[in-house]
Amino acid sequence: MSMNSQSPSWEPDFDLLEQRMNDLITLCTTLREENRGLRIKLQQTRTERDLLKEKNSFAIHSVESMLESVRVLEQQS
Repeated sequence: MSMNSQSPSWEPDFDLLEQRMNDLITLCTTLREENRGLRIKLQQTRTERDLLKEKNSFAIHSVESMLESVRVLEQQS
């Protein structure tokens, strides 16, 4: 039996499979990095939201206090 120099007929299938696997690995890496970035952004947004809630609460209490002071001054006059 002599061996010819041509590739076996199944070899292109393996080349295609290898390329697809490499593409999937690249995609997984990209998605993992994107996911990590989104998780960081989500945490930053939650922290910012909590800070804004605190500022809003402080502003509400300040306005309520000012309104109460105005009511007291109106009653005194």
